[in-house]
Amino acid sequence: MTRDRRQPQPGQKGCRSFTGFCMEFGREFASKGGGVVVRARVPSWTAAQADALAPACVSAAQRGRTMAFEGYANPRTALFHVLFKGLAIAFYVCCKWISSSFVIHFVVCVLLLALDFWTVKNVSGRRLVGLRWWNETDENGESVWRFESLDQEAMDQLNSKDAWLFWSTIVISIGVWVLLGIGAIVNVAPNYLLIVAIAIVLNGANIIGFFKCRKDAKAKLQGLATETMVSHLTPKIQNLFSA
Repeated sequence: MTRDRRQPQPGQKGCRSFTGFCMEFGREFASKGGGVVVRARVPSWTAAQADALAPACVSAAQRGRTMAFEGYANPRTALFHVLFKGLAIAFYVCCKWISSSFVIHFVVCVLLLALDFWTVKNVSGRRLVGLRWWNETDENGESVWRFESLDQEAMDQLNSKDAWLFWSTIVISIGVWVLLGIGAIVNVAPNYLLIVAIAIVLNGANIIGFFKCRKDAKAKLQGLATETMVSHLTPKIQNLFSA
């Protein structure tokens, strides 16, 4: 006759849970005069309580991720503005410890640099400093710079921390790549010097484009201010001479 495995063995109490086992053991221990029994109540979470607690945990995690960018008007944009730059530099520095294949080093670095170039040119520049640039070829085959910028009222509403982060990081990043290029020359690593050259070209294009765009925006604002002043003074001067 086989014993049913679901039946408790002789000498056992057949407790359905660990908590029940502990309570049963406490009763036996107290009945034998073993001393004072401390009974702890183990809380059990229902599915409804767990679902109610989940949003609070998610919101706490989100607050932790954005805490470093507290005070910025566009924290997510600021995060990705810095993220791809940092990843490209960090991977270049640590790539030899990750893999011995130069092809992998080259592809990953160029991919991160391209993502950073596109993000700065089309997203963070427009949202953090209100500027956007692009280069196109006209009908004569000549390269022409195009610039877009917000008006004066919108420019005045931009967050100063956003602007400081934008300009400082694009300048610092190209400085870091220049130092890494010097290191590649000293170590006689022409392959990695190619990666550095691509990084300097892409970062330099953004720096030149945005500095030109800012200069163009200032010139437009000055021209608009001069035009407004002239439009207000011209009728007064005409009235003065006509009188």
